[in-house]
Amino acid sequence: TAVLEDYSADVRAYAARTLEWLAADIHHPMPSHPDLLAALTTASQWTKTTCIAEALKAQSTIPSNRHSMVSHPGLLDALASLALLEGIHDAEASSCAIAAIESLTSEPSCRKIMVKNEGIMMAPTR
Repeated sequence: TAVLEDYSADVRAYAARTLEWLAADIHHPMPSHPDLLAALTTASQWTKTTCIAEALKAQSTIPSNRHSMVSHPGLLDALASLALLEGIHDAEASSCAIAAIESLTSEPSCRKIMVKNEGIMMAPTR
């Protein structure tokens, strides 16, 4: 929650970077993977850096993570929100989110879950 709630922008940035680093090392079926996904889902609301979008993109490139990601509550909505960002400084975060969505769709079992998410279906069409 430091990514969202700390009064210091530096602390928020460091917390986001830490999540990005953790995402490089924590994967399914590690016991802490669901906690990482929960933290990334929550932190995706802070879009001042690309760290969270980069972390989600990195997670999506690992085949064993994909089903856990699409099944995690709120994660697809978080990815869709990031993908649909339109601010002048949001292009890189949006690009990372779209790349993550593309990686997730490469897993056939994930597609059935993803097509039920309106944001995910809208993101590539914008």
